[in-house]
Amino acid sequence: MPKRNLHLTDQASVMLDQFKQSHPDRTLGDIVSEAIVNYVLMENRNHAEQVIENIIERRLMRMESGLRTLISSVAIDVCMILYDVLEQREAERISESPGTEVDPKQIYAELREEGVALFNRKRAFQVGAMMKHG
Repeated sequence: MPKRNLHLTDQASVMLDQFKQSHPDRTLGDIVSEAIVNYVLMENRNHAEQVIENIIERRLMRMESGLRTLISSVAIDVCMILYDVLEQREAERISESPGTEVDPKQIYAELREEGVALFNRKRAFQVGAMMKHG
């Protein structure tokens, strides 16, 4: 094992002496060698964890951006379809009962009930709770 002369800070020297007193069977060289190995391993692990954390963060940001784009696109499509369906239902009601006032909110509520019923018939889409939040 190569010999080295190390200059320790006062704090490190005191800590080393205290550790040596509580472990009299170990040499100062063994204690210092083990401390250096553990320190280097910890630094390498911290660096590896930081690299992994950065990779995961970038991937999550890309996924979040993709989901945001997808949700926006779906929301625009749903809005366009809903607007068209509301207009069609309003026109149907007006043609069925000329002169009656049609409430788009009532049509929307009916459409929502129909949509929830449709999804609840599919085992993979149990959304009964959506009615409470809609």
